[in-house]
Amino acid sequence: MVKIDIDQEIFEFLQKDAKPFVDTPNTVLRRLLQIGNKSSPQSNKVKPAISILNKKTSQIDTNEFVQRVLSKEFPGKFRKKSPYRYMFESANLLIYFQNFNQKSTTLWYRINEKPLRVLKDSSKKCFLCLTNPAESIAYLIPLEEVEKQVVSSNYERDYLEINIDHVSRKWKELDWNIKQFLETY
Repeated sequence: MVKIDIDQEIFEFLQKDAKPFVDTPNTVLRRLLQIGNKSSPQSNKVKPAISILNKKTSQIDTNEFVQRVLSKEFPGKFRKKSPYRYMFESANLLIYFQNFNQKSTTLWYRINEKPLRVLKDSSKKCFLCLTNPAESIAYLIPLEEVEKQVVSSNYERDYLEINIDHVSRKWKELDWNIKQFLETY
């Protein structure tokens, strides 16, 4: 038997396909790669791992996901606010989406100075929508709540660095639990 090392992301991927108390990483890989299936005429041939893994990890289209969140959470007519690809406005709302489209225990976003200034200068109610289409989730956070937390945590940058611990639902830079803003789709 040969021993190999795998990174955390691959290990978590294997865990999702494992049958508890039955599978080992080896049996999960055999099943995913379709190796050793006696009913298959190609049982001893290794199929390309890329094509099999892509079926399991195919990403949800970010544009479709943003539109789904926008229409479900913010009914009404919206138009894109130029020059931003994922900033939308209506008569009363201004919504800025940041997207991280992969399964991970840490979600990472950055709101640069210019879009942040547009949001802060608006007279409309503003939201940051931090999405992860791969996990079918979004954090819908009112900008006024973000600003309160920025002040109380003495965050002094002119942009927002956002690392969310997906397990504890904590915005690390602000030491802020944002679970109440989490929506699943």
